[in-house]
Amino acid sequence: MPFKPGESGNPLGRPKGFAGVAAKIMKATRNGDELVEFALKVFRNKPPRAKKGETAKPPYSIEDQMRAHQWLTDRSIGKALAVIDANVGGEVSSPHAALLEQMLRETHVEKDRRLAELEAKAKADAKAKDGADG
Repeated sequence: MPFKPGESGNPLGRPKGFAGVAAKIMKATRNGDELVEFALKVFRNKPPRAKKGETAKPPYSIEDQMRAHQWLTDRSIGKALAVIDANVGGEVSSPHAALLEQMLRETHVEKDRRLAELEAKAKADAKAKDGADG
């Protein structure tokens, strides 16, 4: 049954006690740090320490790594817009596939450098505009 404009899709709101669960998770994971550390280990395919006499091998599949990438990305730069390709029977391609591959190759250093360049350009543009207006 569709909702009317302005009507909540969840009129009862979040279940009671949810805030308590979130607080317990944050406390148990050093304010969420352990969750991030685990996701980074999966993303980087860092194996757990091997037992004595065994060789450590990367335990995570590419699917695991992609899920970790998605989790980290969603929580750092926000969720991407959903794109659905209903190409049935053929290879499914996303218009964002090239962008995703590029993002996977970029390092945090490169992203920080690009962000600094954009901030510097924005400041210069604002200064030029203020000079032109004044």
